Amino acid sequence: MPTHIEEFVAIDPLALFFRGRVLQILLEMKHPHVPSVGDIGKALEKATAEERTAALNRARTLAAYAKNVEEAAQKYATGEKAVA
Repeated sequence: MPTHIEEFVAIDPLALFFRGRVLQILLEMKHPHVPSVGDIGKALEKATAEERTAALNRARTLAAYAKNVEEAAQKYATGEKAVA
């Protein structure tokens, strides 16, 4: 039995009928992108120590990427040029 989310593939039935912005709005209504700490905790309880460490590392990487995007967007929003 698969143990990693990467081993699953699914198509939301809404994608068969809607496209673009309408699909995004409907999907967000159906599955909001706000996981609760409790839900995450339940998933981590079932994870191995290695999987927990990997999840923490991915979260830290994502946070670093988000910070970079936020800083670049802020510079462009205020009229500054982003630098590499």
